[in-house]
Amino acid sequence: MPSVITIGNSRVHLTELLAGSYIEDARRLRNLGRIDEAETVLRGAIKCFSANPDLLFDYACLAEERGDAPAALSRWQETLARFPGPAEVIRRIFEARIRTQQTAEPPGNVNHFGPADHAADMSQSTSLVSSTFHRSAGPTPELRGMHQTIHLLATAPPRNTDNRVPLKWSEAYRQRLDQIAASEIPADSPVAAELAPALLRAAGGDFAHAEREILEVLSNNLSLCMKNDSIFVSLLCALFCVQRFDLVAAMLRDLNGVASEFEIDVRPDGFHRSCVQWEIPANGQCRFIFDVKVFETDDT
Repeated sequence: MPSVITIGNSRVHLTELLAGSYIEDARRLRNLGRIDEAETVLRGAIKCFSANPDLLFDYACLAEERGDAPAALSRWQETLARFPGPAEVIRRIFEARIRTQQTAEPPGNVNHFGPADHAADMSQSTSLVSSTFHRSAGPTPELRGMHQTIHLLATAPPRNTDNRVPLKWSEAYRQRLDQIAASEIPADSPVAAELAPALLRAAGGDFAHAEREILEVLSNNLSLCMKNDSIFVSLLCALFCVQRFDLVAAMLRDLNGVASEFEIDVRPDGFHRSCVQWEIPANGQCRFIFDVKVFETDDT
């Protein structure tokens, strides 16, 4: 049977067409909640069309949807081994590894995320949220609770703010924050106007006052964080700017339902201000390291 046929003026690859039909069937079953049947369809298709990465991608997604983290991790690792490079697959491996609390080295010695490697998949922004972590499509209610964040807010002692890295934002960006605070221009979050004065204080070096104001906004909006993505992201970014990395990590753990801890840190020897280094030390606790220059850009 020919692998390519001509329909009108178009050349159609039969293998891609047939593989696509299996993917459509599996997704239809998945949408109906018939996960086991969808997996059966994809297993058969993978045997016939092993060169199609979309089949492996969907097959791994089904394991995630079933809540089977070990199976998901195994499938994502197989996908990356056969089709090296996609940042989305690397991210999924990271999430599955944390869920299963594995301590192996990153696959293929991948140890950083950044635009040089994954420009097609990741934003050039240095924002922690937009460049590294993404809200999952449909987290269950129990995964969207803010339990670890609430516990940390209640138990964490006051932090010394003397060692915070200065924020070197442009005058234009500070003026924009002034306008947001005064409600002169539209904001992308319901809490942006409340956070803007605190961010301006932080930019002026008053991290202690800024942190108190941001924590107050966070405490007043904890219930909305579970319902409104823009509020969650705004608060996460504000905490990152004042360098409360413990709370940033707690919010991300709450978001993804991760029980095991991981660290967020800033170093002067980072890869680049648009990159995040991923380390897994001997103790197995993941660490994400930002270049200190991340605080020298308006996109912090």
